[in-house]
Amino acid sequence: MDKIMRYQKLLTLFMLLTLLSGNLPANSVTGFNASLRVGDVSQSSIARRIADAKGIFQTNPRAVVVIDLPAGTFDLSTGTQGNGTIDVSGVQPGPGGWLIFRGAGATRTILTFNRDFTWIYGRNAHRVAFQNMQMTGHKPTVSQGHVVSVSRGKVVLDIQPGFPSPKQIFNAGRVGPWHGRFLRQYTNDRINPRMIHDAVIPVNTQVAWATTQQLAGSRWQMNLINPNEVAPYHRGDLIGIKSKQTGNTYFFYQSSDITFDHVQWKVKSRGVFRGGTSRVTFSNCRVDRSDPINGQTQCLSTPDGGPQLGQPDDAPTTGHRVENCVFVATGDDSVAFFKASGSVSNCRILDSFARGILLYQSPNVRLTDNEVVRCPILNML
Repeated sequence: MDKIMRYQKLLTLFMLLTLLSGNLPANSVTGFNASLRVGDVSQSSIARRIADAKGIFQTNPRAVVVIDLPAGTFDLSTGTQGNGTIDVSGVQPGPGGWLIFRGAGATRTILTFNRDFTWIYGRNAHRVAFQNMQMTGHKPTVSQGHVVSVSRGKVVLDIQPGFPSPKQIFNAGRVGPWHGRFLRQYTNDRINPRMIHDAVIPVNTQVAWATTQQLAGSRWQMNLINPNEVAPYHRGDLIGIKSKQTGNTYFFYQSSDITFDHVQWKVKSRGVFRGGTSRVTFSNCRVDRSDPINGQTQCLSTPDGGPQLGQPDDAPTTGHRVENCVFVATGDDSVAFFKASGSVSNCRILDSFARGILLYQSPNVRLTDNEVVRCPILNML
């Protein structure tokens, strides 16, 4: 009996060491060393739990620490902790260690952030994962309306009932020749508006607008950046309106092994990995439209794109994976690789305002079994 007991203990120890060894993706972790529960979810309570996790890693660098977020809708829109609402900078468990933020599911744990701030920030963060939750913004970021008239440098729209006015989504903080404010035409469909796709000659391209003014009630004039441009629209056309906000849903710098698993984004979706951040994984994630307004489905889900792995001036990065994800009607590139390598597999990308997949000097990205609809894959060598 003693030999059997010793064997069982050794087997348990072997299984634990196997689990905690190597560089496992967070969605493969089924056990943990510490569970830190957050009852009253707030910026300060999450910050305290991150500090607790750092303390655990100091004494047990191989620990897998799970910060458990309960079911519910939680307002995190009132400010920031450090450089982001959730700041995981300096989280550095040892090999095999992880910090995992785990919700109760994308329809059950909903975190509401300020649309103008960076939601998650990490500098020198390693082996951090977010699982089973929804992240959304506290105010709308997109709108839409029907064309009343088109003239040189102007488009007049009747904003659909219940949708925000162009002024409400206007972001004065974005300056420069391109402000991230564009118009584009969609099918006039209440249930599933789809981007007008020009199979041969691209007519329905992005039309840049600079300012807006209310004419009367829900009627607004969109003043184009190019005062001589005549938008290719006709009376009654349904037009989606986007205005990029400041901040990002996530921003990681000089980090590694960052995972998002079963996470859903609404209202805002752009995130950036810079400074050599490698081995980023998106698995079973979604970007979706918010709920219909007065029975009308939104043309756009967000005013911006999805994950941006690197930027044009960054050093090359490796080991990225985007798998089993769905991106619906993002306001910019749904997935973008910049001087990066990795894979995009089994993803469904619909009606991106820009490109479905952008590969910038990233010839070693493997594309496998993806469905990309009404938006291009652009490979810029």
